[in-house]
Amino acid sequence: MNRKHYIDVARGIGMICIVLGHLGIEKIDRFVFTFHVPIFFMLTGYFTSDKQSISEFCKKRFKTLIVPYIVTSCIIIVLSVFFNHFFPTGLSQKEVLIQWIKAALYGAGDSYEEPFVIHSIGAIWFLLASFWGSMLLRILLDVKPVYRIPAVFLIFFLCKKSTELFWFPLSIQTAGPALLYMYIGYLGKTIVPAVKDFSKEVKAFLFAGGLWVWISFVMQFKSFWLVHCNYGRGVIDILGSICAACCVLVISYFLTEKFEKAVKGLAYLGQYSLIMLCTHMIELDLFPWRKWSMLLFGEMSNTGYLLFRICGKFLWIIPITILLSRWNPARKIFGYKEI
Repeated sequence: MNRKHYIDVARGIGMICIVLGHLGIEKIDRFVFTFHVPIFFMLTGYFTSDKQSISEFCKKRFKTLIVPYIVTSCIIIVLSVFFNHFFPTGLSQKEVLIQWIKAALYGAGDSYEEPFVIHSIGAIWFLLASFWGSMLLRILLDVKPVYRIPAVFLIFFLCKKSTELFWFPLSIQTAGPALLYMYIGYLGKTIVPAVKDFSKEVKAFLFAGGLWVWISFVMQFKSFWLVHCNYGRGVIDILGSICAACCVLVISYFLTEKFEKAVKGLAYLGQYSLIMLCTHMIELDLFPWRKWSMLLFGEMSNTGYLLFRICGKFLWIIPITILLSRWNPARKIFGYKEI
């Protein structure tokens, strides 16, 4: 393999869990929310370095994060009118158009009513958070560690505290958790080589301990929504999410070592997780799954409707992701090299 295959597998697992986490099922949420966003932030930090100047780094991040955000938002705005025509939401075409334009410009990961009404743009808040978080990390890499460490915690605290006022535009406050997890991922570049030299017994003990913490987090899950800067029980849940993400990475490494061919599909989705996220966002914001299920099958049980949505989501997301990943104009938009 010419790239870290297990990293792509971990991203694939994380992206599938992000899709499942938007089904609104409590039993699924208490599992996937423990790691699915933190693992992406940590991996971003792991691959962040100070080799590029801040201006060059900013340009690259803008192309790979903000451009996909803008393009996806524009697609949602255009398609919202189309879907509202065939599946009316009760709003006029003009009202729907204005609603999604405002949502895209404000960039909130959830809908808010105070101090004013703003509609959520959805899961692509992650792209904005990743941009702000990675920019802050890159700036801090030029600062001495003695100042960098308190700066990370101060920014984290200020972002959390400011949510008590109101939700700022462009998901700026989510830079707090993004930066914290990215910094942890950045530190991982020093930790991982050291862990490789540990004995098998020490590695097994560390994994068992991390797994124990993760399972405890799942069992005692109350809330943990980084989109809201909500950290559940605080430090203990943040530590739990770090253990969860590390366990997923270890599991991904094991699967790659033992079942390399079997996990190629996961690795492919992980490699193009950015395209997958934006593709998912279109259906999540616009697809009238309930109306489609009624049209096709009539009344359905809760279990039947859940299965219908899961199948429908992945039957849309995976083929479109594959097609876009092979189309050079799309690859350019999402920051991938041309085929």
